[in-house]
Amino acid sequence: MAFKIVKQGDPGYTVSDGLLVGNRAFLEITPACPIHIQAEIQRALNHGWIRMNATFTEEEYAWLILKE
Repeated sequence: MAFKIVKQGDPGYTVSDGLLVGNRAFLEITPACPIHIQAEIQRALNHGWIRMNATFTEEEYAWLILKE
């Protein structure tokens, strides 16, 4: 089985129910995370040092793109 990595900005990365649009993958930072760590994570995201990606099988990705 082959996997397809979908990066932020690629087709299929966002998902919609017709009213709302969201990202298929996300990074959750819990409230227990210290503020200074949250700030560093946000800084890393802003600089592109951390990237958000989603993984699908090639078949899942093909069906996803066909539906759009």
